[in-house]
Amino acid sequence: MKRKLGLGALLAAAAIMAAVLAYRALYLPELIAIDPAASRPNQAVTLFGRNLGNRQGSILLDEVPLPSSAVVDWSSRLITFRMPHGIDSSAVRIKTSFGKSNALMLANAAKVPVPYGQSTTFLVQPLIASVKPAGNAAVGSKVSIEGERFGEPDEGSELCITRTYVAGLPDKSDAANFVHVPASDSLIERWDEHAIVFRVPDTAESGFVFVRTPHGVSNLYPLKIVRAGGQLLRADSIQYSLEQRISVHVSASLPEGRLSLFVPLPMSSLHERAANALVLGKELLNAEGPGWMEFLLGEKEARRGKIEILVRSSIEVSEMKAELRLGSLQEIAQPAPAFLASSLTSDALVPVDNPSIAASAASIRKKERNPYYQIVRASQWLASTIRIQNALPLAEDNAASALKTGKGSARGAVLAFTALLRALGIPAVPVSGFLVLEDGTTQPHFWVEYYLMGLGWVPMDPLLAQGYRPPRFKADFADPAHYLRGIDRKHVGISRGSVVLPAFSPEVGKKLKAAWSLLPFDEAAAGISASVIRETPKLSVLAY
Repeated sequence: MKRKLGLGALLAAAAIMAAVLAYRALYLPELIAIDPAASRPNQAVTLFGRNLGNRQGSILLDEVPLPSSAVVDWSSRLITFRMPHGIDSSAVRIKTSFGKSNALMLANAAKVPVPYGQSTTFLVQPLIASVKPAGNAAVGSKVSIEGERFGEPDEGSELCITRTYVAGLPDKSDAANFVHVPASDSLIERWDEHAIVFRVPDTAESGFVFVRTPHGVSNLYPLKIVRAGGQLLRADSIQYSLEQRISVHVSASLPEGRLSLFVPLPMSSLHERAANALVLGKELLNAEGPGWMEFLLGEKEARRGKIEILVRSSIEVSEMKAELRLGSLQEIAQPAPAFLASSLTSDALVPVDNPSIAASAASIRKKERNPYYQIVRASQWLASTIRIQNALPLAEDNAASALKTGKGSARGAVLAFTALLRALGIPAVPVSGFLVLEDGTTQPHFWVEYYLMGLGWVPMDPLLAQGYRPPRFKADFADPAHYLRGIDRKHVGISRGSVVLPAFSPEVGKKLKAAWSLLPFDEAAAGISASVIRETPKLSVLAY
């Protein structure tokens, strides 16, 4: 009998302990991290934890409640408050209706002694005091940061925003966690000692923002990002390996002779992520820019015989579809934000001011004001205006020729379509690359990305959307209309938009040989004789 009572008592005790543990796990607040752990008066401090409550409770500093006016933001996982004056160090706890949390230590950085000879960078590192709006910041909208010691928009200064969700406070030293926006980027509209104004990039997600300067890194500050125009849904992906190989033989050169060879580089976007590596020709690399590498050859290469350049890219291509809230879509306000300006005007590839384009845009605008329905009508215009042909000479493969003759390749047709979208006030950029065919081979192809405020850049293929099918290509989307607001895993991009290359003097001869590129030229030579063989890029599947 005693054994039974003893066993029953043990079971009862175990049940009580399990209930206590369950209660703690389900309801009792718990603090996991604090950033920064050493703060200064009025600086924003972020607490991360569990069960913090959706309704504001109390922040206790050494058991003394912090005034509610010092609380900036409160959610079940994140709390932001301002460091009060008169604190040297303090145990920070959270109190909710379910009880008190564990304690984390917070120190006053202004009173932390710095041993002689050690760094005092905390005295000059940037500080974020507030972010407006910190919640419901729509993609493409304007966000203001106020604080101290942001400095001038120098090289090495950048804004970092969460790229992917992290369960906890993200590691600021892990570059993969964040979207990096340089201070010189067109997304930045203001950058000075006390304020930063930026537009929310479409590659960012809700989480945190912080500032990095040559003098240090700021505190993390919560930022909630929303997509008011709908959702961009990324589905299955394929990992490709892309090899671009150039073989060169310099037969003769003057002492000052030079040959510049440019290789287009795949760039990361919402649709694909790319990592590029130079395998052969490292000693010839002269310069790099957004979307290109330049290799420089001269007189000394005349004695080397055959020269090989090999650039290898690992590209993850995802299927992407946009679910649009059509009633929420709005036209881009004028004047357009700086980061969209170049995708609304004419350039070397896209003739927005072409009379035919202007007339067609005016006709569509009279019938439709919703941006997406304008895109649908523009796609129908393309199908009825330009007949697709293959293997046109590059010199004739442009928007102006396609509009004049009523026929063109995918390149000319897509460039004309891009011009029409821009004329309608819809930011758009052409994309060049390859379609992966059924037998695993590739075909150069062109498509478009357009921008919707509140949603971001949306990839589309206006040719496939209207039923065009290249030989030996099997579309992943059964309904062609899906290509109006999405793209499959068989589109591998190489170049995006008009690319600006280094300027050359008039006597330098320029050539464009890569039909799969949007570079204005890929060879520039003067005072040198060379044979250049640029192979069609080799694409292979690494993983599904």
